Amino acid sequence: MDGKRRAGALLESFSKPEAPKETPQEPALTLLPPFCFVGPKYILETPPEPKLLIGGTDNQDPRKNALVHQGDKVMLGAESKAGKTWWMLQQALCIASGTPFLGHQTARGVVLYINFELKPWAFRRRVNYVMEALGLINAKGEYKKRINKEGKEEPDYPAFIEWNLRGKCYDIETICAVAEERLSKLPGLKLAAIVIDPLYKSYGGKEENSATDMAAVLESMERFAEKFDAAIFIASHFAKGDSAGKSQIDRISGSGVIARDPDSIMTLSKLKDEKNLYTFEATLRNMACPEPRVVEFDFPIWKVRDDIKAGGKAYDLTEMVALLPEQGMTSTQWFEAAAEQGICGKKSNWANLTASALQRGLVKVKNGHKNSQIFTKVVGTTEKL
Repeated sequence: MDGKRRAGALLESFSKPEAPKETPQEPALTLLPPFCFVGPKYILETPPEPKLLIGGTDNQDPRKNALVHQGDKVMLGAESKAGKTWWMLQQALCIASGTPFLGHQTARGVVLYINFELKPWAFRRRVNYVMEALGLINAKGEYKKRINKEGKEEPDYPAFIEWNLRGKCYDIETICAVAEERLSKLPGLKLAAIVIDPLYKSYGGKEENSATDMAAVLESMERFAEKFDAAIFIASHFAKGDSAGKSQIDRISGSGVIARDPDSIMTLSKLKDEKNLYTFEATLRNMACPEPRVVEFDFPIWKVRDDIKAGGKAYDLTEMVALLPEQGMTSTQWFEAAAEQGICGKKSNWANLTASALQRGLVKVKNGHKNSQIFTKVVGTTEKL
């Protein structure tokens, strides 16, 4: 091509209008929520707080000592053979039946329990033991009754689904995909909670101490739970060695991601020189953390031991009773005196302690001014709790 023709082609290219460039669109699979700007409707359009799945211990104040919201990710840590599966089973069956869990109110809903550790016969036997202890079935294996919408009596089955995967599959991504497909074929079923027991068997070859690997495992669980707006409960174990000197959230084995990713970290820490007594602690992201409590594994279920301080020392009722003057005190005055002396500083334990003192005949109660109750000591009592 000679110079004149090249110049003409170049001029022609300049004269052609350029096609408008399209604004790149976000890939369909990575669409993210919009930005939210502070403005006139910002406060009015605040997303509602999810319902409490495991609520408080006070019927008048459902948020007091509440533990879990619908949709939360919860990690339970304890030493090996501490009874984590018994805890998780009891918690799951309480949710599935709407039964209080260790004094906490529960919102009844469907629970999917993914069992990696126990053989099917052993798992089912544990379920039956716990259901009987909770009063969901009797000694003959008959379910308790309820009245249906038609006014007829029918068995009250807990909304509990077991999935036994020991020796079958340990890859969490595959497990979540299969579960999602199966649940999608049950449109009337709404999950409230998913249990992963235990965490270490869901790694599928990933490394427990790798932040990248653990983030991927927990992300798979979270995506699965998000699709059903279900809380997810994960059982894990403490790192080897003495964990007493560690922060509560750092006792669980593995990458720091495991301790920092969940909305709730719950731990059972064994009391020194005690066989079945543990301190239960909960660190919560979205609610006030409850006071530590002592719990006991009394086969086959866990029970609260508010008669024992979180440090492991039993409350001395004799010291408490000795604070009462001859004319007596109201419950509030008595508690304040006990707190000042360092005998009992937890208001949540006070009702149980005064009830124990009454039951053991250490004190008596009478009506005071304006329907108040006055506690007075019974002379000659020396018994300790």
